[in-house]
Amino acid sequence: MKLKESSKQTILLTTVTVVTILYFAREILIPLALAVLISFLLTPIVSRIQRAGLPRIAAILLVMGVSLSAMGFLGWIVAGQVIDLGNSLPEYRHNIVAKIQALNTPTTGAIGKATENIKDLAQDVLVPAAGGGTSTQPDSVPPVPVEVRPSKAEAIERLQEQFEPFLHTLTGAFITVIFIVFILVGREDLRNRFYQMIGQRRLNITTQALDDAGRRVTRYLGAQLVANMCYGIPVAIGLTLIGVPNAILWGCLGIVLRFIPYLGAAITAGVSIGLSLAVFDGWMRPVETIILFAVLELTIANVIEPWLYASKSGMTPIAVLLSVIFWTWLWGAAGLLLAMPLTVCLVVMGRYVPAFSFLNVLLGDEPTLTPAAQMYQRLLAQDLDEAHQIAEQHLANHSLLKTYDEVLVPALRMSETDRHSGALDEEREAFVRSGMKQVIEALDDRDHDSASESVTQSASMPLQDQRRVLCVPANDEADAAAALMVSRLLQRIGIEAEAVAVGSSVSEFMQRLASDTDQIMCVSVIPPSGLMQARSLCRRIRTVHPKATILMCVWSSESADQVTKRLGGCSADGIVTSMGELVARLQGQLGTNRAIQ
Repeated sequence: MKLKESSKQTILLTTVTVVTILYFAREILIPLALAVLISFLLTPIVSRIQRAGLPRIAAILLVMGVSLSAMGFLGWIVAGQVIDLGNSLPEYRHNIVAKIQALNTPTTGAIGKATENIKDLAQDVLVPAAGGGTSTQPDSVPPVPVEVRPSKAEAIERLQEQFEPFLHTLTGAFITVIFIVFILVGREDLRNRFYQMIGQRRLNITTQALDDAGRRVTRYLGAQLVANMCYGIPVAIGLTLIGVPNAILWGCLGIVLRFIPYLGAAITAGVSIGLSLAVFDGWMRPVETIILFAVLELTIANVIEPWLYASKSGMTPIAVLLSVIFWTWLWGAAGLLLAMPLTVCLVVMGRYVPAFSFLNVLLGDEPTLTPAAQMYQRLLAQDLDEAHQIAEQHLANHSLLKTYDEVLVPALRMSETDRHSGALDEEREAFVRSGMKQVIEALDDRDHDSASESVTQSASMPLQDQRRVLCVPANDEADAAAALMVSRLLQRIGIEAEAVAVGSSVSEFMQRLASDTDQIMCVSVIPPSGLMQARSLCRRIRTVHPKATILMCVWSSESADQVTKRLGGCSADGIVTSMGELVARLQGQLGTNRAIQ
């Protein structure tokens, strides 16, 4: 316990330290992270040019030159569009005022009266009443204008303040370009040094983690770039046809901003719609702009992105939202662009580093609970509807046999483990038992129509062996539920089967067995307890009817050989540990190969 607490404290301290370093070293780390991110995109291009016969340095310079030229050309176009927009804004002033007045709150009704009262009160407070005697200057004396001229030092300081953001951005871009070049030139050396730092003992895991992270990030960036192009180009074309000025600017803005999850597309649409409201006199063109963005977003989100993201980044939607909030808080605007790739790397680290496995649980999209665990958890919560839903969802993609083997039987095992350890109270124990029986009945009824045709065909085709199968619970209700599943499965392939109720007395059961001398007995038991009772029951059956075929069905995650060794001998003719194994054995014994639907 102390060791676990110490490990948790170490992880917490490490996390706080890393976050602190990320915050205070952001001036260096942001360009480095951007450089690594861009290197993921440029490395495949550089490698292809190298394979064509060009030296690495030349290939890097060619790729960087083309990339910077394209970005410069795009920036020149965007800058021209921004300047044109700034010069045109005064022309749209009257449209903006007219639409604001059209949307103004009406003066009738309670809300209108309250608005007017607030306006009157503000006017009384902010505007002094005429002739109130508060002025000490005579009315005939005009006010003297005062002009404050800044000194030369103040002017230079203001100029520096205006250009400081631009210089800061330019410096960051220059550092990023330098990092990209050095990463592309020495990528193998950097990789080997990183492996050496991690240690050769962890070489396999580190290689898998880096390959996984690189593959996910490259796949995400490439797919996102294609999706953004499919969004930005139609935006530019559509806004041009509608007549919105500077359409190229908004298309470029859409391509760049859509790298920001959730917010990017909303910002592009909001700015474009707002501009259409300012430019056009009526409402028709703004409505067309709204329809354009709605159609594009629905098409991209429901058609393009699902096709591009056939292999997902491995993150849940809530993880994407949390990552955007966290990295924006930590690194500002740069964090918006880097949020997804950085969080993908954290998810990969959680997959391969046991100490940080909680990151994969919190952020990854891999199922955290198996369907069986989900089923048992909902039964514990006494939510029978959702328990039905979990079982039906599994049945929609699998056979009834697999649903029993992979969902219901493991859930029964979990309940028995908790019951025997004293972790399950009487109320929940009763609900789990009754709920499990209802789920079995519901699945049988739901699947009955689809299986009725095969059952009818099975009934018309007699089996080579007409013996009846009797499914007997070894001890309690859980064993009886498993026996009921077996009987339903066997009936679906035309085998006459019956489940014995758990309340039947042993003497009554033995008398019934003695009267029917040609049966196959399936003794059902759910671990962890009940094995001794099952072995004892097999022994008594063998005493009453030496020629009966007895199969001990131990619904366990262990193999049949492991269970046999643990029992140390048994009167049964065989031991099976899954529904599939039992059905296959009976099909071979009774001469049928009919599949369960």
